[in-house]
Amino acid sequence: MDPPREVNKDSSAVTTEKKIEDLYNLIRGIGFCMMTTHCKDTGKLVSRAMSPRHPETPDAPADLWFYVNENSPKVQDIEADPNVNLAFHKQNTSEWISISGTAKIVRDRNKIKQFYSPDVRPWFGDLHDGIHDGGPEDPRIALILVTADTVHYCLKDTGPTVQTFRIAKSLITGEPPKVSVERTLEQDELKHGRHLREMDDSIVD
Repeated sequence: MDPPREVNKDSSAVTTEKKIEDLYNLIRGIGFCMMTTHCKDTGKLVSRAMSPRHPETPDAPADLWFYVNENSPKVQDIEADPNVNLAFHKQNTSEWISISGTAKIVRDRNKIKQFYSPDVRPWFGDLHDGIHDGGPEDPRIALILVTADTVHYCLKDTGPTVQTFRIAKSLITGEPPKVSVERTLEQDELKHGRHLREMDDSIVD
């Protein structure tokens, strides 16, 4: 048993839709994550900072897209072992997200253009050969799609004053403090969100 986790686990009757909505807002409010893969050559875990494109819809916020350089070792890592973890942390509130998912490299040029924005260019640079210019047609540019398998995330439960009081109280009582709300989204809940997205797409079409 993990007492702090049990105390902070969300025991309210929150709906799957609400859990997904809160996750969507939390991801949009952080912006950067650490992507962990298994190194193709050593099998060791390797992490690096990555910035996802904003989630396509609020219904499936944990399925995330990233730009990647085809020459990056992470491409080889993912093609050898697609199991990845994405870890987000919001420093000023200590809120966090852990996404366990399956990654794949996407080379569809239309999809690359769909997500492309000028802020991508500096991360690839211009080699001044008329081809590798960091633009949407640059052959070095590909995408990583991470499809979430499970998600665990933590929301701030109270303000700093109440948190401090609860922590001080726990020092006296020996009971773990209630300072956050921890939630889990399992595969069936994530599939429910994707189903809603597909329904929205069919209505638009």
